[in-house]
Amino acid sequence: MPGRRERRKRRGRPGPPAADGPPIICLLTLGCAKNEVDSERLLGLLAESGLAVSFDPSDSDVILVNTCGFISEARAETAEFLGRLRRLREEGRIRAKAILAIGCMARRAAIHPELAPAVSGADMTVSFEDYGRLPEIVRAAAKGKAPAAVRPAAPASPWAEERAGPGRRMGAAGAPAAGSHPGTPAAGTETDRPGGGKSGGGWARPGDPAGRMQPEPGSAAPPCADPFEDAPRLRPGRRPHAFLKISEGCDNRCAYCAIGIIRGPHRSAAIGKLLAEARGLAETGCRELCVVAQDTTRYGLDLYGSPRLPDLLRELARIDGIRWIRLLYAHPARLDETVLRTLASDGKFCPYIDVPLQHADDDVLRAMGRGISRRDIDALLDRIRRLLPGAAIRTTFLVGHPGETEAAFRRLLEFVREGHFAHMGAFAYSPEPGTPSASMEPPCDAAEAACRRDELMRAQRGVSARWCASFVGEEFDALVDAPAGASSMEGPPPPDARWQARINRQAPDTDGVTWLAGDGGIRSLAPGDIVRVRITGAGDYDLEARPLGTSRPKF
Repeated sequence: MPGRRERRKRRGRPGPPAADGPPIICLLTLGCAKNEVDSERLLGLLAESGLAVSFDPSDSDVILVNTCGFISEARAETAEFLGRLRRLREEGRIRAKAILAIGCMARRAAIHPELAPAVSGADMTVSFEDYGRLPEIVRAAAKGKAPAAVRPAAPASPWAEERAGPGRRMGAAGAPAAGSHPGTPAAGTETDRPGGGKSGGGWARPGDPAGRMQPEPGSAAPPCADPFEDAPRLRPGRRPHAFLKISEGCDNRCAYCAIGIIRGPHRSAAIGKLLAEARGLAETGCRELCVVAQDTTRYGLDLYGSPRLPDLLRELARIDGIRWIRLLYAHPARLDETVLRTLASDGKFCPYIDVPLQHADDDVLRAMGRGISRRDIDALLDRIRRLLPGAAIRTTFLVGHPGETEAAFRRLLEFVREGHFAHMGAFAYSPEPGTPSASMEPPCDAAEAACRRDELMRAQRGVSARWCASFVGEEFDALVDAPAGASSMEGPPPPDARWQARINRQAPDTDGVTWLAGDGGIRSLAPGDIVRVRITGAGDYDLEARPLGTSRPKF
C-alpha cells in the first residue's frame, strides 16, 4: 500500500545471535501516518526498557509488524507480508525466534475471528490493550515463550448509541447521518506517488504524563495503556518531517468505516502534552510537522467542551525549529472559517489542506453517513479558495459503496474532472464486518468497483499534470528530504546525486515530490535544508527544480 514503511539497513544471511545482552528487536510498519507514530512510540518504550533496537530484520531476535487492517486489500497485504517473513525464517535468511503482529489487524482478528487468517503468519498477536506490557511480551517471545495476553473484548458498536437515541436522523439504507473519512489511503488505494526520505535517528518525548490522553466522559476506556502513551518517540531516521497525532479513535460513525471498532471513541491529547511532544520532535531535527488524527477538526471537543484545533495550531506555530506545519485529515463537515483563517494567519502553515470527501453524489453521501451534501462540498471548496488562495487541496474518494449507481459514479467522475484537487487518492469499497454498510443493498461488484477506482485516477492524473505544469518558472522554498533512491544516510551521497525535496504544497509519503538537480549548491545539500528553487519541469505528479539558495537547519 502507498505509505508502507519498511526500515532496513541491509539484506542477507543473519548473523549469529548475541551470546550476551538484551534481545534485539526490529519493528516494521504497514499502514498510515498514525501507525508510524505508534511505531515510534513503541520503539521508545522498548528501547527505554533495555531492549536493543535494530532496523535490520535479518539480525533480530524478535520482529514486530505494526499491521494495517482497514480494508480488504490492507488485510491481504498484511497476510502476504507476515507470510513472507515466515518463509524467510524457514529459509534461514532471518533468525527471529518470534514474529509478532501488532496494531490494527491484530485487534481486528481478535474482535472478528473470521479475519484471523490475515495474521496467521505471525507467531502471536498483540492488541492495543497490551502495548504497555510489550517489553515483557517481547522478552518472553525471545525465549520462545508466549505470556498470556489480554484478549480485547468486542467493543460496543459505534452506531449503537445512534440507533437507540431519540430523533436520530437517518441516511439512505439506514446509515447514520454523521460521518468521517477513513484516513490515509490503505492497501489497494490508488494515490499520488509517495515521497519522503529517511536518515539518522533521534528521540522525542511526549511531555508531562499528566497530559496523557483522556477518554470522552462516559465512554469506554481507551485501548492503549499508559506506559505506551507516555513513552518517548524513537524516530528511526533523522527525517525532516514528523507526524503529530493529536487524538485517537473516532466518533463520526461513517457507515462503511471500521475505525471506531478498531480504535475506539475519539479521545484528544491535552494541548500541553502535544506541545511538549512537538518541541521534542523539533529538537531531533523535525522541520515539518504534519498534524494527524482520524479527524483533526474534532480535536479538543471531548477534553475542553468545544473544538480547540485553532488554539493548538497557533501554539504549535510558536515552536522554534518548526518551519512548516501541515494539517491533514480535516473532516469537511467541520472545516470551518475559524480553522481556515488560522491557517492563513502564519507563514508556517503550509498552503495545503487535506479534506477527505469520499464522494460527490448526494445519495451515496447519505448512504455513507457523511453528514454533508454536494452543495456543502461546493460551498467548502469556495470557502477554501477564498480564505487560502492558491492552496493545494488533497482529497480521497471511495467508489463501489453499496447503492452507488453508474449515474452516481459518473457525477463523481465529472466532479473530479472539474479540476478542484492538486492531489487525490481513491480506493474501492470492501465490506467491513460490524459496519452498517456491510449489510446494505445492492452491493457493487468488486471488479466493477476496482474499474471505477482506476477510471477516477486516470481522470485525476490529467488534473494533477496541469496543476504541476502551472508552476514551471515559479520560485518556491523546498524542504530537502534525501538523495534520490536513498533508504538511509549512511555516508555522503555521490556528487552527481539528484535530491528529493518537496515544496509546501506537497505532503510527505502521499503526494508527488520535487526533484532537485543542477551544478554548484546541489552538492552541498543535506536533509532538512530549506532551499529556494525555481521550477524547471513538471510531470504528472512530480516537479523538477534548480536550487537558488539554501537555509541550513539549526538543531
